[in-house]
Amino acid sequence: MSIWIWILIGLAGFFLVLAPLVIIPSGIYFILLVRTRKSKWTRKCSLPRDREITEMFHTGMDWARQYGAHKREVSVYSGKYHLFGEYFDFGFDRAAIIIAGRTETLLYSYYFAEPYRAAGYNVLVIDNRSHGKSDGRLNSLGYHEHRDILRWAQMLHDDCGNRQVMLHGICIGASNALFALTADDCPDYMQGMVSEGMFTCFYESLYYHIKEMKQPVQPSLAEVRGYMKLFTGYDIKKDGPIFRIHKLKKPILMLQSREDKYSLPSRAKDLYDLCTAPKRLVYFRKGAHSHIKINATEKYDGVIIDSAAAPAQPASQGNYTQVLVFGILGLALGASTGIVGLIFSILGIRKANEYIATYGDISTQVRIGKRLAIAGLIVSIVMIVLYILLFVLGIFIGLHAASTEGHDTFVSVVSRLDELERAFN
Repeated sequence: MSIWIWILIGLAGFFLVLAPLVIIPSGIYFILLVRTRKSKWTRKCSLPRDREITEMFHTGMDWARQYGAHKREVSVYSGKYHLFGEYFDFGFDRAAIIIAGRTETLLYSYYFAEPYRAAGYNVLVIDNRSHGKSDGRLNSLGYHEHRDILRWAQMLHDDCGNRQVMLHGICIGASNALFALTADDCPDYMQGMVSEGMFTCFYESLYYHIKEMKQPVQPSLAEVRGYMKLFTGYDIKKDGPIFRIHKLKKPILMLQSREDKYSLPSRAKDLYDLCTAPKRLVYFRKGAHSHIKINATEKYDGVIIDSAAAPAQPASQGNYTQVLVFGILGLALGASTGIVGLIFSILGIRKANEYIATYGDISTQVRIGKRLAIAGLIVSIVMIVLYILLFVLGIFIGLHAASTEGHDTFVSVVSRLDELERAFN
């Protein structure tokens, strides 16, 4: 057999082994998360062959043309990146930023703008970093991009005169919004956020993407995680919305489709349960990932307008009320036991004094009974004082638990217990 045939067989075998180990994972990473050329993720319909995306795109373009007189081009610098957007100034004193997901530009965001205009918001649509006209090459799923959102919000507040800024994020845009609102330097004028299809962590979402592509989940998933960590510093398995949502202090409206294959409905409930901020979770019966509105436009826009018209009260108000109610009930029930003992002790002492006044101190039983009644009186008073002290202590602990610091302490203790449990298992 010719040596060239053996060489070809060897190369074929080499690539058969190499493909699942290197070629496929690197292909997934660079296709999904890297702007490999300037013509990628530009201002155009991302999937013209998809009927729903095409309809969303053209509906959004119609909206932009309708309100074109209110639009002006804007840009900011976030670190070394020059970012571009369009600002629709309707004359209100608050604004919403529409944050699109991966592969989409500001043209896609037009589609989500109308409920905010109707609710009294100016609207900013943006090209995320590495999308449209904005600089950038790598997508870090909000890990770095959330700094861009805070910079856009600063422009809206400082330069455009908006007193409040609302965020609306779709898919990765929701992660981006959450990272911005949980940043240590998040300003007070950030009002809150609306999320659609927010994942728990991208590692989990990517798992379902890879399965859908009918590619080997491992080592692809592990290697994509490695590429992300290497190029962006972001660990898609150990960081993400589910690791940060407990820090959220601003109100959140979560919109979730029951047909979402990448951000599962059950996991949306997990995010909701971990959130301690004012919150609302609304499920929709139909809609693929990021396709809720096209399947239920009236309901989608309605819940946003209703939420904007009736902003939620601070979460701590409800917590304090519960603490006070249970504290008062505990004091009443606890002190009642001490008061009953106090009453019987006083009656016992009175009866003993009456007996002694009438018959003299001639009975050992009377003397013992009186001493027991005095002891009961002392114990009852001590119990009442203890109940009051416990009540005050309970209020103090409850108020601390309702605070962010208290919650963080609780989360750290639970995390430590989980680590110990895993160690013993």
